[in-house]
Amino acid sequence: MSNEQNKHEYQDVVFDLEEYLIQIKNQGEVERTGILFLPDQDWQGTGEDVFKPETFNFIKWAKQKTQIPINAASVLETKVLELRSSDFWFPLVYLFSDASLQIYLNLVASYLYDKIRGLLKMITLL
Repeated sequence: MSNEQNKHEYQDVVFDLEEYLIQIKNQGEVERTGILFLPDQDWQGTGEDVFKPETFNFIKWAKQKTQIPINAASVLETKVLELRSSDFWFPLVYLFSDASLQIYLNLVASYLYDKIRGLLKMITLL
């Protein structure tokens, strides 16, 4: 097996939510149901905990579209990445037992569909 084929090996990771919340200096109590949006810790070695650009638009949209509890970690200083392209970067999420991966992926697909449909409407108006 060449190094090229071998570089994409994956390992299971045990994620400790309590430890992560301590590391990002979460403020207050976190509701333990539904979908929890988290900042990326130590973004690219800068020491900054940042949210992805689409995080808060996606949270606002998802709260209107689903009955599942949607929460975001409350950190001392909320920093949001700025993208200078048309890429979509979705946030780090923690899914509690009442929210399955399929439900979350359906929300993401619906959000992207609505976003693209909105962009297409804007283009035809110009």
